Amino acid sequence: MIINVYVCEDEPFIMRSLKLLIEQSHSNYRIIGEAYNGLEAYEEIKRLKPDVVFTDIRMPGMDGLALLSKLNEEHYEFTPVLISGYQDFEYAKTAIKLHVYDYILKPVSPESFEELLISIHARLESTIRTRQLSIINQMVTNISYKNGKVADFFKYAGYYYMFLCAGSYCTFTYPWITPSLEFWLKNDLEAVATQRLNDIDASIWVINGKHENEKIIVMGTNQTNHSEISEWMRHLHEQLNTSGFPLTSIYSFSGSKIEDIGPAIQTARIVLNKHIVFAQSSFLLLNTSITVENQDDHGKLLSADTEKLLVAYIQHKQLYALKRELKKLLEKCLLRTCRQISLEHLLKSICELFKKNIDFLSEKRAIEIDMEINELICNSISYKAIYEGMAFIMESLLASDYAKAKESDHEKLSGLIEHYIEENYSNTINLQSLSLIFGIVPSYLSKIFKSYKGKSPSDYIIELRVEKAKELLKSKPMIALKDIAVTVGFNDQFYFSKVFKTITAQSPSEFRKNTTSI
Repeated sequence: MIINVYVCEDEPFIMRSLKLLIEQSHSNYRIIGEAYNGLEAYEEIKRLKPDVVFTDIRMPGMDGLALLSKLNEEHYEFTPVLISGYQDFEYAKTAIKLHVYDYILKPVSPESFEELLISIHARLESTIRTRQLSIINQMVTNISYKNGKVADFFKYAGYYYMFLCAGSYCTFTYPWITPSLEFWLKNDLEAVATQRLNDIDASIWVINGKHENEKIIVMGTNQTNHSEISEWMRHLHEQLNTSGFPLTSIYSFSGSKIEDIGPAIQTARIVLNKHIVFAQSSFLLLNTSITVENQDDHGKLLSADTEKLLVAYIQHKQLYALKRELKKLLEKCLLRTCRQISLEHLLKSICELFKKNIDFLSEKRAIEIDMEINELICNSISYKAIYEGMAFIMESLLASDYAKAKESDHEKLSGLIEHYIEENYSNTINLQSLSLIFGIVPSYLSKIFKSYKGKSPSDYIIELRVEKAKELLKSKPMIALKDIAVTVGFNDQFYFSKVFKTITAQSPSEFRKNTTSI
């Protein structure tokens, strides 16, 4: 980052000394103008728009305080630094009102001046990065940017993006912690990507997507070697793809202007929704990697003969036979590396057969089925999970006693699950283990529990662990964070900290500091 500097000083010897100090102390600073009086400086600063202004206080024509005051009134943005040979309290008070970054006395110490330049550089870099992230967020979310010229903050020759989706593509937003969110909590994308930046001359910005399982990397670079950028992104995908969790990444060159990023991301989202393969990782270059190889026809998955067979099984309530056919269909999907959109169409088509051939199905239940299919796909990362969830949905639709099950039974079951979680929260416990203990398919167990507790078992476990951690942070200030994490059921301190901050908006250290200082 190059910082443009303007120097205003009426003594030639001190002017030369300041310029020499700036040029020798920090390679990122560039002097773009100088003046020996405030009036001349005022006109040039308006024209040159420097990032930093060093100005003496006492000068002919217009003093440094008047100069800064006039520029402030006209809303010019820069970092002001006052230089004075006088340690005057009134000057200091005025400087504070003008939001002066520092007030340095003559003669200027080279060591302290170098520290000042480092401090200014860090501050400006942080400020600009914050604005850049804000601009990119607004562009990606289709909010037009109106606070100044975008080009003032982005000065690269070209821009690339990488859209990453952990697990299935979500069709709606979840209010609880899903496996995909857990993946990103355990994998700090910004940290991983930043580490790899040593291999390439570029800047990156990482933002959250529309849904919690999405992340977006925007890269600005002056390099023209597209294949090198492509390899960088491929290696990043491979590094994240070592856990066995399905990860789909789609990337492309968006253009020479940062404004091209917004439309490019929207296109990537549409393409991803249509082409993402269920339960399988993919690395796709937009417009070249997308082929018709897996563009399976929905109708071929569910033939007319298979449909007739399913209808007969539904009418005769032959659950075992239905499960057998479901397994065959899912095996076919797996062999064909079926797209998620095709799998969703298949499962909903099967459910439509139930709707048409079951008399007691209420309108409300019919609407719920589609939502359950969406939830099942978005929370599953394997065909085994799809089979188990879909098998239970079919069983619940066939059995009239399921449809008329007493609410008190469900309430009792929910209470038993809650009690088990409270007694075992510090052990390895999740939706799958609860399913085995209570003998209920995970999706149905989650539905019953959520209907009475207002949250899924997974969220209940996480929130309970965080509450227990908060109690320990308050009452045991000397216990190490890693020990607290293990005590409440988190094996990974980093994951514990990420989850804790997601729920409380504070890190464990910040929470401990704030609660113990009260």
